[in-house]
Amino acid sequence: MWNEHNYNTEELKIVRELEYLLFMYNPGFRAMWHDNFDEYFKGTQNHDYWEKQEGIRNQEIEASVSRRMIEDPEYASWRNEMAIMEETLFGDSNESYIARSRWFEREQMLAEMENYDAQEDWHNDKLFQVAKEWGLNLIKIADTEYEKSGNIEWFRILQNCTMVAGKIVFASGDREGEIYDDPEMFSWRTDRIGYILALASLQRCLASLRRIKDSKSVEVKIDIFIQPALKIQFELADRLDGIEQRYLKSQIC
Repeated sequence: MWNEHNYNTEELKIVRELEYLLFMYNPGFRAMWHDNFDEYFKGTQNHDYWEKQEGIRNQEIEASVSRRMIEDPEYASWRNEMAIMEETLFGDSNESYIARSRWFEREQMLAEMENYDAQEDWHNDKLFQVAKEWGLNLIKIADTEYEKSGNIEWFRILQNCTMVAGKIVFASGDREGEIYDDPEMFSWRTDRIGYILALASLQRCLASLRRIKDSKSVEVKIDIFIQPALKIQFELADRLDGIEQRYLKSQIC
């Protein structure tokens, strides 16, 4: 995330392009930075600035919890029960509310992992395997070619090619067939976002590969990367369509 590479102007433009996509599909980042992408991007380039904003966000969350406890008696009762549980678990611990909350989140995640057999195992996902191999092979070529030629299209590929398989893994966070009746919840479901991000990064790689091919400036056989990318693109689009169709059917029933 943080700029340890001293990007030049062209490179920074590519990094900003990628970060904008990640920002738009991450409600946590958008809340933390109050939907201000410029401030978010500044934070991605400056570790101290990011940590400062993270501290401010933690204070905002604690203040929001305090207000809700005053306004909502039921919530206050629930928080009281939580406080008793925390006291039992942590005793005199000096950990912050945020740290304790993350402990509970971690415990919930471990509980879900016990039922992992009910979820799709992305290690056995053929699309993930193909995208991973494609990305690893492409990044080796892109790294060499960018070092040799300085063509910014290779840098764009470097920033995006491994994102494809990574976001397919991210998409596996939702159980297959799980239904989200609420339209807003549906728009934020993990598999939908994961496949959208994977598809966006793939299409950026494809666009850059085609521009490199058209320039006829390299000896690399670009088609060996374009053809599998087109197949991955088709499968990602098909999975997204399946998610949309299941949602639409759920609204009819």
